[in-house]
Formats: sequence, structure tokens, C-alpha cells
Amino acid sequence: MAKPIGPREEQLLIDLYHFVFLDYAFLMKYLYVHEDGRPFQKNYVYRDVKALVNEGYIKMVAASKESGKGGQQAILSLDTKGVEEVREILGEANWDSRWTQRTPTFIHHSLRVAHLTGAFRLAAPSDGLEFMEFISEREGFLQYGNEKKNVIRPDGAFLFRRVNQDKEFHFLYFLEMERSRQKPEVSKEKLVRYNEYGKLAAYAKHRAVYVPINAVRVLFVSDKPNERDRLISHTKEVDTSHLNEVMYSTYEEVLDNPYGSVWKAKNSSDPQRLYMIANRVQ
Repeated sequence: MAKPIGPREEQLLIDLYHFVFLDYAFLMKYLYVHEDGRPFQKNYVYRDVKALVNEGYIKMVAASKESGKGGQQAILSLDTKGVEEVREILGEANWDSRWTQRTPTFIHHSLRVAHLTGAFRLAAPSDGLEFMEFISEREGFLQYGNEKKNVIRPDGAFLFRRVNQDKEFHFLYFLEMERSRQKPEVSKEKLVRYNEYGKLAAYAKHRAVYVPINAVRVLFVSDKPNERDRLISHTKEVDTSHLNEVMYSTYEEVLDNPYGSVWKAKNSSDPQRLYMIANRVQ
């Protein structure tokens, strides 16, 4: 008997389409959960995944664990039938099987983006801010100007919505997962391009952004607090006047409390103050 594809399996396939890679930890924490927040039994999840693998919806990719942890872990990605199912669900599926042949560093970077997105999606938003949608790296890419350098390539982006006095407002948050060895010039140049994007209101021609945008923000997520603070120092002189806000935090802090006071704002009058992600957004 063929494996039934219900809403949870559909979401798994869509998530794999967006993130390319997922691990069992993501499934247990953000997808296979009951309405009261309890995770499903591991054996149930393993059986469900095995059935999807056996029928060609997803495949397993072996990858080494993150640096210093040793051993390997099973990573999930889309298989041929899964791509076809996503195409039926979304109406299109831009997929290249070569994307699954990536280095462990890239795989773990993708997993971190997925886990951060899961945290935003699952947590209760603050101040009426509603999570709408995740925009993947390939959907977030945009050449906003005529020169070759006029491009943005975020690690992902979030669309949020708030309704205030019967008016609907939409906010675009670009996500940058900063690598510890990344040169300061790279982060500076990213901000220059995001600021130009805001100045030109390029979201109006950004295919992935299907709603009118009231504010654009950039979220930098570092691995450690000292790396976050160094990034703040390196980028403080970059003109970001056409962005609503640039905010900085660390991976573990955002996982634990994505909408909480875990963010530092660029050029704040009080650089030690932590902000909620919804601060000063209409």
C-alpha cells in the first residue's frame, strides 16, 4: 500500500524543498509535534521517514557531525518523487539534484537556517507580529541594479504581518548566518547592498515578495557573543539609512527565544541594550 501524503508529510517535503537538508532533530522539534507541543514518538517518526524513503519521496544523505563532535549523522533531502509532489503542491519546483552533493560545512549551515526558521515559526510572536512565510536563499536572490555587483543573496528571509486598526502592515527580514572566519569586508558589502535594495524599494520587483512591504530589516546571527560584538563593531560605520533596522544576535539565543530581547540594534544610543525583534516596527 502506498504511503499516504497528509498535511505533515506535505510540510516535510516543502521544508526540504526550501532548506534542501533537514535532520531528525528538526522533525522532532518543529514538525512532528502534537498541538500541545509534545513531540511524536521517535519510532513513529522513523517509520514515517522510512516509508517516504522507500517510495522515493526523500533520500538519506550521510554527513559528518559538526566540527569536534565526531561520527556521522543521517540527513534528509528530496528525492525524485518528492520533487514531483512539491511541484503539485506549489505549482512549481526549481530543483537540481546536484544541490544534495554539498560539503558538510554547507549542509550544517543549511541546517542552522532551517532550525532558526523552525524557531520563528513555532514560537509565539510578540506584539501582534505574525510569521507569514520563509523565503529560501535561491528565492531571495535578486539582481536589483544594472551592475553585476548589484545583487543580494541572503541565507533566507522572513515575511511578517501585523494588523493595526484594521490596516495590514508587512515586514521583510533578511537573514544572514555569519561564519566565524568571514572577513569583515564581506559583511560590510552585504549591508551596502541591502541598503541599496531598500533605497530602490527593490522589494517591489522581487518575485518572492508578494505583498507590499512597509519596512526592511537585516538580521545577523553569529555563533558566539564575541563574534556578534565584533560584527557590530566592523559594520557600525556602514550607511544603513534606507533600512528600518539592522539587528545582531547569536544562534543559541535566537533558537531559545527568537522574538525576545536577544537582539542588539546597530547604532543604538545604548549599545548594550537588547531588543525584541518587533521593536519600533509599525
